[in-house]
Amino acid sequence: MRKHIYVKMLIILVMLIGFSARFLWAESSESHMITGLARTVSSVFEIPKTIVRHSQTVVFPVSIVTGTVEGAFRTVGGVLGGVVETASGALPYAKYAALFA
Repeated sequence: MRKHIYVKMLIILVMLIGFSARFLWAESSESHMITGLARTVSSVFEIPKTIVRHSQTVVFPVSIVTGTVEGAFRTVGGVLGGVVETASGALPYAKYAALFA
């Protein structure tokens, strides 16, 4: 029982820290780079997360297949979205790249 309370408190704490850090850098380019990098890295866990979520509602063999397919789509979308967001955050600094070329 206590384990569930600690896990819930930890999840809430992580969410609060993540959301507050995101609002501190509201529209800066560093915010886009950090958010894009976090989105790219965290999208790796979409397949297992989706399989677990589907296993709670769908029967056993079908849940693995549907979770894998949906997780793969979410992973690809997360990686591509993260790369685009990271690139849009790095775009203002592209003018300085000419100085190093």
